Amino acid sequence: MADDHHQAATIAPGTLDAGAFAALLENCYATLIYTAAAEVGRNDAEDAVQRATLTALTRLDRFTSKPNDAEAFQAAFRKWMATIVRNEARNMRRSATRHRLRLRKVADQTAPNAPAVTNTRDDMDRNIDRDMDPKLAAAVDALPDRRRSCLLLRVVMGHSYAHIATLLELPEATARSEVYRAREALLRVAQEVTHG
Repeated sequence: MADDHHQAATIAPGTLDAGAFAALLENCYATLIYTAAAEVGRNDAEDAVQRATLTALTRLDRFTSKPNDAEAFQAAFRKWMATIVRNEARNMRRSATRHRLRLRKVADQTAPNAPAVTNTRDDMDRNIDRDMDPKLAAAVDALPDRRRSCLLLRVVMGHSYAHIATLLELPEATARSEVYRAREALLRVAQEVTHG
């Protein structure tokens, strides 16, 4: 990672080539996954980031940054990529919704008594951490996407509430509230696991 930061420091603000792009992307990849997961769930988050990466590569000339230091440049890049990721993820979610509506229409026309196609969340990976209690892992998976993303961006990635708010395009107070509610829910489960 130190090499990536060094590479970022040598990039002139306002210019970005494919090599520099790769180094900057590696530094913020996990953050982008959590950003996408807030929109489309964990199962589709990587696809959203990959699509956003392809989109961003075609728009390298559009990336501009006024800051002159590497840290500010990285932050500007992360924000730019998070916006592209969010847009790609939203497009994926809208497309999936339209697809489900078409399926529902076809199902209603061909088999009116068949069970309806529902708009359910993706079945989340159940193995967040091999050492985590299964009940606690299930509780993390059961959190609403935005709440889980806020929690993971804060606890796992160590981002500030202001940064989480910027990445997920929500008020800072909402980011704080989502993390608080997630922690409360997990605390209840952890107490059940410990005492029960």
